[in-house]
Amino acid sequence: LYRIGKYQEAFDVLQKSNVRNAYTTQVMAESCLILGKLADANTLITESLSFEVNNPWSNYAMARTQAALNQSSGALNYLEKALQNGLNRNVVVNTREFTALKETKEFRKLLKQYGVDY
Repeated sequence: LYRIGKYQEAFDVLQKSNVRNAYTTQVMAESCLILGKLADANTLITESLSFEVNNPWSNYAMARTQAALNQSSGALNYLEKALQNGLNRNVVVNTREFTALKETKEFRKLLKQYGVDY
């Protein structure tokens, strides 16, 4: 459901299933992020990271959530963790939640450190 854009339905099915692991909590969090439920997204990504602290996609999702919450420092911290753990660095350039961050020297410095010309 998530992959075909039915975010609320995906969230509801996973929530009812009571299956909690890094993948399910990440999908639930991503759904919340897309639906604008930022506090729920933040809680679920925190849970997802408790399963796999070095998961690049969970760290990327937390970076996006932190950016959406205007928490620049947290967003940069989690983005760096995501990049350190193998996130495809080209994904970062087109991330809409990073629009404001893209204007900062810290963001540009981080991307340069990982070989992204921005």
